Amino acid sequence: MTPRQAKLVTAAEACGNAARTIEMDFPRSELDDPMTSPMRRELIASRQRDVAALKLAEASMMKLADDPDAYALLMDLRDKQPTAFTAIMVLVKIELDRPAAEQEVAA
Repeated sequence: MTPRQAKLVTAAEACGNAARTIEMDFPRSELDDPMTSPMRRELIASRQRDVAALKLAEASMMKLADDPDAYALLMDLRDKQPTAFTAIMVLVKIELDRPAAEQEVAA
C-alpha cells in the first residue's frame, strides 16, 4: 500500500467512525417513533442525511484507495473533454436511480 492509499484508507475509516457516532446519537429508528417530537424528528432526519453523506464519502475514498489511477483518468477526462464527462455522469445517475430489482435483473 502506498502512503497515499494509506491516507485515503485512514480518511475513509474516520468518515465511517463519524457516521457510526452520529447514528448512535441520532438513530434512524426514532424517526418512526410516535413519541418523537416533530423538532427532534427533523433533527434526526438532518443527521441521517449527514450519515448517508459520510458513508458515501467512506465508500468513495475506499474506491480511490483501491484504484487511484481510475480516479485520475476520470478527472483527466473532466478537464480535457467536459461534454464526454457530463454524458458519463448522466449515465451514472440513471444507473444509480434505477430500482435495485432492475439492477439485479440486468446483471
